[in-house]
Amino acid sequence: MAAKACSVLITGANRGLGLEMVKQMVESPRPVHQLFACCRDPDGPRADKHPNVITVIRLDATDPCSIKESAKQVGSLVGKAGLNLLVNNVGVLSHGNMQTTSTQDMQAAFNTNIMGPMNVTKAAATANGKPGMSCSKAAVVSSSSTVASMATVKELYPFFPAISYRISRVNRPLLPCLL
Repeated sequence: MAAKACSVLITGANRGLGLEMVKQMVESPRPVHQLFACCRDPDGPRADKHPNVITVIRLDATDPCSIKESAKQVGSLVGKAGLNLLVNNVGVLSHGNMQTTSTQDMQAAFNTNIMGPMNVTKAAATANGKPGMSCSKAAVVSSSSTVASMATVKELYPFFPAISYRISRVNRPLLPCLL
């Protein structure tokens, strides 16, 4: 029998893969009890279909104050039980190649794609036993993509360079291994 996640937090949940994860988790035959869909701009009716399950939370993964505030908000809702699953899906993608990618593009990608998930995970882990996003007994998943894979660089780069995305996401799956 598979373990069931009761409380799940997904970052970058307002579109793309994050939004699809939210849909799959609440519409599965064994839906989660509490899902925290985190995004920078939480406006809109996205959670209307499942108001008792989905809580949309403002979370800017590049802003330590936003991370702290979202941890406090999630903690007040999950209590001492904490989270069962933390999915770091947040990401920013710039399409530039080596010549067109600026230092600012690289810094923004690094801050969002690496530091953001690391700081969200730290906030969750340090809340252990205290009100907060305690994930001491939770799985932590960091999503990545084929574009960020070393195996596809030569094949995909000519069509989709996205150098700042590739460089900032290639090592992201390592983060949960270091917990």
